[in-house]
Amino acid sequence: MSLLASITEKFAGPAWLKTASKRLSPRDSHPWKFKDLTPAEQQLYARFPVDYQQFLARWNGCLLDPQAARFSADASEKVALEEVYGYLSYERPKPEEGKPHSLLHEHYDRHQRDEFLPSDVYVIGHCSGGGLLCLSLNPEQSGKVFYWNSEWQKPENKKRFDEKCQPIWDRYPQRDMILKDPEHPQHRALLDSLSFAMLTPVAKSFSEFVGGL
Repeated sequence: MSLLASITEKFAGPAWLKTASKRLSPRDSHPWKFKDLTPAEQQLYARFPVDYQQFLARWNGCLLDPQAARFSADASEKVALEEVYGYLSYERPKPEEGKPHSLLHEHYDRHQRDEFLPSDVYVIGHCSGGGLLCLSLNPEQSGKVFYWNSEWQKPENKKRFDEKCQPIWDRYPQRDMILKDPEHPQHRALLDSLSFAMLTPVAKSFSEFVGGL
């Protein structure tokens, strides 16, 4: 990148952010206050990809027009992204009703407790129909964006999900014993594999995802 381009980007922001502003009209963002984060929260923030950090600095959580923010989750489905979560300190109160949710509050109060996501995968927004937008910090999938579809939890989809998981079962012939024993050395790896089976990859990076909306 040339010196002029670097200076322009520093002060005007990346081109993909400007395009997002025009097309998606994000609204109701929280103020961005990095100093309000605890040291541990700052360290986690530093692990997120630069493009996602740039988005948060511009819009720290936002509501979107679901008619504009649509993406393909699979060959037959278009999903509307309704909200991108803000990055607010967990020591602060939860955002008031009608404002964008807090990534850290949702993670520690709900997602971590329910254990339905792989290790180092964070929900960064929610979609129409109860779906979730996720961002991976997992070393093998770092920076990639995934869609979690709540439809997998419905009884009528159990057969399809079991078929999707069959290669995983084949790799873990002692799966029942492993799942029952949290101390088993393969317990976390098996849970992560099953959790990843519920995720659909939608973009190689956050900026690529936003640019495709």
